[in-house]
Amino acid sequence: MSIAIINVYCIFHKPLSSDARANFTPEQQAVLRRMLDQNEDVYTAWSLKEWFIQVKNINKYSYAERELRTWLQAARESNLPEFDPCISALHNWFRYIVNSFRHKYTNGFTEGMNNNIKVLKRIAYGYRNFNNLRNRVMLCFG
Repeated sequence: MSIAIINVYCIFHKPLSSDARANFTPEQQAVLRRMLDQNEDVYTAWSLKEWFIQVKNINKYSYAERELRTWLQAARESNLPEFDPCISALHNWFRYIVNSFRHKYTNGFTEGMNNNIKVLKRIAYGYRNFNNLRNRVMLCFG
């Protein structure tokens, strides 16, 4: 998603957090409106991005599924090639992505630990045996 937005209007837009966007001064809102009015593709990309942020914050499974399907259709109809990788990924993984609205569990902790262990192995330049590696992992993360 971020790649699509960056490709469409990196010339016009400096990345902002959602908190920063919510606290725009009237002058900043006017500048944003002028930038969006200058190019239809930029306006479309901005609108799709803002809509996607709303969809990902939905808490109800059935509503999230319906909204994500609607968003995907709108992204396809926008004909912005920058959104193609995002559309493809969401289409291919749709079932799993929608399930994340039903079950709020992730494997983020496990992925983080695996990454830390890989970094530890890379920093150590190898160990003589598995027990030494295991002991180091347990010392650092156990």
